[in-house]
Amino acid sequence: MGLSSKRKGRWRYRFWQKMFLTLIGLPLLVGLVLGFVAIFRAVFVTQLDGSMLHIINDQETQDIVDESQSMERAERLAGALKIATISYDTDHQENENLLAFIRYLEKGFPLIHSRSFIKREVINKYSLLFTVQGLTRGKLPYLLASHLDVVPVDAKAWEFPPFSGRIVNRTYVYGRGAIDDKAGVMVNT
Repeated sequence: MGLSSKRKGRWRYRFWQKMFLTLIGLPLLVGLVLGFVAIFRAVFVTQLDGSMLHIINDQETQDIVDESQSMERAERLAGALKIATISYDTDHQENENLLAFIRYLEKGFPLIHSRSFIKREVINKYSLLFTVQGLTRGKLPYLLASHLDVVPVDAKAWEFPPFSGRIVNRTYVYGRGAIDDKAGVMVNT
């Protein structure tokens, strides 16, 4: 009672088909996936050089990533909100306050203002432009943008004085520009 030669042929065909998929197809698929991952990492993930690692590991910048120091970050933002950088129109701003705010940024973020791979330019006396040199040639740049000024405010409409930089319940920071856009400046700096 053996199998007919036709059935033996189909059985052998299926057997070798499964063996091929198991022995060759599966390793080939795994190799393709690993190759794709390696190429993706080589193209899109860059390694940090020593100077970048120094900034990330520097004690002065740990508060950027350390959640236990959120109050320090809130106080830094509150300090920024205390500087009334009001722009009334294109030709009428609180210029001395804008300069004071720039000095506040220099004092609060000294590494950003002193690293060799970060180019700092002052545009029209009151605007800052930072260019961070990339690590890999040919990569597309990206832009982080914020503004230093705020619009005029009716102080009577505020629960707290608009330029008090008041911290409430260790949770909220109140002040003109807290959302638009001194928080953005403090995060991007």
